[in-house]
Amino acid sequence: MTRTLSGLPAPLALRCHNSVTPPPASDVLSSTFVDGVANRFGFGEEEQEIRNCLHDYVQIGSGLSKPFLASQVFHMAFQYRVMKNMFQASNHGTQKLQSMFNDIYLRLEDNFSLTKDQESIIRVVVQDHLFHPSCVFFNLAHVEVEKTLCESQEHCQLVHIFKNPNREQILLSAIKTQCRVSKNALRELLCDSVIGDNTSTLDDFCHVVANRFK
Repeated sequence: MTRTLSGLPAPLALRCHNSVTPPPASDVLSSTFVDGVANRFGFGEEEQEIRNCLHDYVQIGSGLSKPFLASQVFHMAFQYRVMKNMFQASNHGTQKLQSMFNDIYLRLEDNFSLTKDQESIIRVVVQDHLFHPSCVFFNLAHVEVEKTLCESQEHCQLVHIFKNPNREQILLSAIKTQCRVSKNALRELLCDSVIGDNTSTLDDFCHVVANRFK
């Protein structure tokens, strides 16, 4: 006797196959019902993909009972709505948080100032530049100092300042102030070394300046 791949005799398998008939149309949920559920949960044109998923589920479960299938469609739509509400709430929270960060950033920008360590680094770089033999144009010292700081911004803890116009202006103002203070101090040392009761030799003067500026 010929057997099929299922192991059943061919006539019996044929009878079993013929006995499985598609469910009658009355047992299949209508598209109107599915659309009604989608409308009830507020799925519009933007959620067309969700509507399609509900319709596909009904087609796949066409062999199930209508009450069970209807409850599953309703449950799926409810889950989609919950997930969408959570996503919208998350986006709203993110936007609100971003707005708060922007406000804090603007407030910090208005009150931005250099730290004590940064001011100390600027003073060291300015004095080092003024003491260097190549420094002959004191009026342009701030330009060279800013260039040096920019090239060594990571080492000088100034990465967050450059490429920010507002902070760069604050930095430049601090550089100019320090250049002016250091040049005045150097000028006073130079004058005291040649005028008055505390004059000194060139070697002694260089030694004093090195201790003050290096």
